[in-house]
Amino acid sequence: WKERYRCIAAEHRRSAIPGFIEVEFLPDALRIRDSLYPIVRMPWVAGTPLDDHLRISRGHSAERLAEQVLRISRLLEERSIAHGDLQHGNMLVREGKDGAELVLVDYDSCLVPGLSLPSAEIGHANFQHPDRRPTDSAASADRFASLVIYMSLRAMVHDARLAAQCEDALLVRRTDLVDWSRSPRVAALRRVDPEIDTLCDAIGDALARRAGAARPLQDVVG
Repeated sequence: WKERYRCIAAEHRRSAIPGFIEVEFLPDALRIRDSLYPIVRMPWVAGTPLDDHLRISRGHSAERLAEQVLRISRLLEERSIAHGDLQHGNMLVREGKDGAELVLVDYDSCLVPGLSLPSAEIGHANFQHPDRRPTDSAASADRFASLVIYMSLRAMVHDARLAAQCEDALLVRRTDLVDWSRSPRVAALRRVDPEIDTLCDAIGDALARRAGAARPLQDVVG
């Protein structure tokens, strides 16, 4: 973990990482008897997990948050950075000056330039390609989860009542991801709007490929 957070902090110092909070790696900050130990210092984020926010607000900010997911996804990929575990619990929503603002937290699986370690885990099963491996590259590690999250948010733009389903997931679960073409939940989502049908096609296409071969979200959306 020390090498990961050292690299994340160095990358953030070079230029603030979109969607991330400030990370400081202090190698000798804690003394216990005669030994020095490193710590990671980050500001506290007063936010609400994405699923809770959507459910409580009844999907009110879904459109704004979808735009932020698209923007952050594009900017991270341009810098060869991946969060590594995009999911509702690692995406907090706080009130910014212009409304709901998305903040990514928990960087234990983050991939940044200069880091030789693979991702520490494969992420939340309700958001990841069923065949994802920790060795997926930074260039592609977040693509599939970003697409699932974006589709869910856009579906709530068209039908805010769907926000009531957000609990320990957004609108799809692992059971849907492993049997996408036959999932009743996916079939219902396809009927919400032609846009959602197209995004569901894109997820199905990504599931038919090897993990890590999903198209960038910005290419899917156009």
